[in-house]
Amino acid sequence: MNKPERTSVSRSPISRRTFLQGAAATAAGAAWLGPAIVHADGSDKLRVGVIGAGGRGYGNLKVIAEHPDIVINGFCDVDQSAIDKTKKATGMESREFRDFRKMFETHAETLDAFIISTPDHMHAPIAMLAMQHDKHVYCEKPLTRTVAEARALGNAALGKFELALQMGTQRSARPGKRAAVNALRSGKIGAIKSVHAWTDRPGGWWENGKNYGGGEDPVPKELMWDEWLGVAEKRAYQKGLYHPGAWRGCRDFGTGAIGDMGCDIIDTAFYGLGLTAPESVTADVAEGGTDQKYPDKTMLTYVFPKNARTVGDMTLTWHEAGDLPDRGAAGIPADFKLEPNAVVFVGENGTLYCHMDGVNKLFVDGKPQDLAANTAAPEEYPHIHEWVDACLGFGECYAAFPFASRLTETVLLGSTVASHFPGKTLEWDTKAMKVTNHEPANALLSRTPREGWAVEGL
Repeated sequence: MNKPERTSVSRSPISRRTFLQGAAATAAGAAWLGPAIVHADGSDKLRVGVIGAGGRGYGNLKVIAEHPDIVINGFCDVDQSAIDKTKKATGMESREFRDFRKMFETHAETLDAFIISTPDHMHAPIAMLAMQHDKHVYCEKPLTRTVAEARALGNAALGKFELALQMGTQRSARPGKRAAVNALRSGKIGAIKSVHAWTDRPGGWWENGKNYGGGEDPVPKELMWDEWLGVAEKRAYQKGLYHPGAWRGCRDFGTGAIGDMGCDIIDTAFYGLGLTAPESVTADVAEGGTDQKYPDKTMLTYVFPKNARTVGDMTLTWHEAGDLPDRGAAGIPADFKLEPNAVVFVGENGTLYCHMDGVNKLFVDGKPQDLAANTAAPEEYPHIHEWVDACLGFGECYAAFPFASRLTETVLLGSTVASHFPGKTLEWDTKAMKVTNHEPANALLSRTPREGWAVEGL
């Protein structure tokens, strides 16, 4: 993970027209550049606030701490034990906060950027508040918990072109994934006829809860439960069902298997094929779901309009919980081992297989072929370091908010909306942001935040 040579970029003001052109190009993974940062004390280090110090937040912190041009100026977590464990493990000392709103109210001027690694339901309000304070943002995937929130953050980003706003998809920095994107853009296998993506989630890494909302346990003294709930409706604490990690299977807090993993897997299709929004989505299978929890197994079929890199109305099919695509239809040999998280592109001239961690295989007529040199990608450089560099005015960051919002909208149309209506094809009007043929689905595109937790613009 060697750091590439920095190339300074122009920090002159960027016109809105130029920015909007760049935002459109984020379908190809482009981003915009942040300003130089120089503080009153002469320091040019990026002052970072970390919101969500445990779990994924701890993982992000370990990596970003290796960057020489940052300083951690504040930890925020609703669980004091998470802050304590992270500070002990990293040896870092900084101000502590339990409520992100207080962090902004009292110390926003001492921070240049925020890393958001909370449960999904709190991504949007924190990210929007940070943008309103003109702060750079690194927000974990998926960008939001609702379609409307994703659209709102994407639109808000169009007025904040001086900021580096990046969704955290660490695997997008893997050389193999970027090589796969290059192969798709160069037409290595011709126009794409169909895409299949899959994950082993839920199960293994996390499981859907069996009794969300069905009991009550004492709240641990170190946990601020009301602040953990945030924008979500009031409910009783249940040990082991929400905090620290089982929230992913609960509809109020998480986004299901495709919400959790889709941004790490089908992002290759969005980068490489320039996808924007589907015309329709169908939950062909949605087993075991309730109003409280996501299905134990879902299969989704998206239909995307034809573009320069696809054939006709291209389908993207999502499989999960161990289901895999038909090898014959995908042009993959019967004896080829499929990894548990991957995506395959079926083109006019062959099939491209891309493992989530960037291991690629090319098949023509069912036989493996070498990838050409023009699909090569540079050595890996940490995704979150690209964001730091962009904040400081060097280089680009991947998965910028205008791109991330489109990708997030798509995965959420499947997980938070279509999975409620198995067997029903939902026709999507992306310009109007509405389902045109099934009105009950539109009620699931957004939600009203709990009193006291509303953020302007959401």
